[in-house]
Amino acid sequence: MTKSHLAIEGMHCGNCANAIRQGLRTLDGVLDADVHHATNDADVTFDEAKVNVAKLLETLTVLGYEAKEVAA
Repeated sequence: MTKSHLAIEGMHCGNCANAIRQGLRTLDGVLDADVHHATNDADVTFDEAKVNVAKLLETLTVLGYEAKEVAA
């Protein structure tokens, strides 16, 4: 399993965090998405054989947020 730390722009409230969490968890291979609206970031645990960081970022773009991978 791989863990990625993502910085997310455009997240304003708990509802945004919930939408992001649910959106990421719908991806095959995502095991957990811990999203924090107070710090505008997320820690995502996933199976690299099924999904990659590019797909995580693409999903966030579709949801209406900008994101990038950062060092934890």
